[in-house]
Amino acid sequence: ISPSIAAYLIKKSYVETYKDRINEYIKNIYLTNQPNIFMQNEFVELNSIGNTNSSSVFLCYHIENEKLYAIKAFNNDDTLKEREINNYLNIKYPFIPNYYGKILGNSFVIEYINGRTFNNIKKDELNFNQKLTIIKELLHTFQYLHGKNFIYRDLKPNNLILDKLSRCSYRF
Repeated sequence: ISPSIAAYLIKKSYVETYKDRINEYIKNIYLTNQPNIFMQNEFVELNSIGNTNSSSVFLCYHIENEKLYAIKAFNNDDTLKEREINNYLNIKYPFIPNYYGKILGNSFVIEYINGRTFNNIKKDELNFNQKLTIIKELLHTFQYLHGKNFIYRDLKPNNLILDKLSRCSYRF
């Protein structure tokens, strides 16, 4: 029975990731999320999402919250980790994942965006209107970041995620 219950809870968490990011942002615009301190044993690692030279990202299920999160673990580079956390703390925008807090050690927790990176999308998969919407979302996001005095230096297909509602989101 336990595997069936776990599968049900994880599936339920996946369904909750299908949300309109703009409406969620508007609904929660005045809420301030205080970053949490998590323990590693609060999560169940489900899958590896991606790796770089400096970090690895994992899809994890938080047992108590019954939610899916992305956990980014750094390979001994505290400067890079602290800079990225500081960036997340100063940004709140619908197309950028929310920051939820640190895990004791060398990791932090961000919002899991259920979708595919642009590396995994074929050119002819999107129609003209979808492409225009994505370009518009990109431009609005960069306008927001530049207004906050940020420069996004890592724009590449692997850092752009198209979610299930065809909204474009960005990884740092």
